[in-house]
Amino acid sequence: MRPSWPNSSSTAGYYGTDYQSALAGDGSATATFSFYLGADGEYQLGAWWTSNASRATDAPYAVYNNGVLLGTVSVNQRTNGGQFNTLGTYALAAGSEAVNTLDRLDVVAAGGEVSASGARDLHDALEFIGGLRIQHQARLIRAGEPADNFMSPDNLSDFERNHLKDAFSVVRTMQHVLGQRYQR
Repeated sequence: MRPSWPNSSSTAGYYGTDYQSALAGDGSATATFSFYLGADGEYQLGAWWTSNASRATDAPYAVYNNGVLLGTVSVNQRTNGGQFNTLGTYALAAGSEAVNTLDRLDVVAAGGEVSASGARDLHDALEFIGGLRIQHQARLIRAGEPADNFMSPDNLSDFERNHLKDAFSVVRTMQHVLGQRYQR
C-alpha cells in the first residue's frame, strides 16, 4: 500500500482482525491485491470495505490481468460496508504476476500446483546452482577475465559435483512431474 496505510479496528464491519484505510483524497494512496489463478476462466471479483463518512465516494478499483487493464470500477465506500460487493465478472488467464523465479515457485506451491516439499527442494536446488554460478563468476572477475556461465565440472570439488548432480536431479524430477500434469 502506498503510502503506508494505518491498521485500524475502529469502524465496525471489517473482515478479519482489522483493516487498513486511507482518507478520501486525490487517488495517490493505492493498494494492490495479487493472487494466483490455477486455471483460465470467468471470475467474479469483489471487494469488502468499512463504510464511513471519511471514505471516498468514487474509490477506483482497477482490474488487471497479466499487466493488461481490463477495466476500472468506481465505488462509493460511504455505503454498503461490512459485506462483499461485486465489482464485476472478468475473463482472467491463469498465472501470477510474480517475476522472480523463487517468488513464482512460492506462488505455485501456495496454489497447490506443486507440493510444498517439492517446492522447497526445487528452491534449495536453484539456490545451490545459482551460488555455484556466482562463485565461478567471482573467480573469473578476480582473475581479470570476463564473467561467463561456462563452468567446468573439473573446477568443482567432489562435494560440489555430487550436490550439483542432486540439484539437477531435483530439477529433472520437477520438470517430469509438471510435464505429466500439463500434458496435452
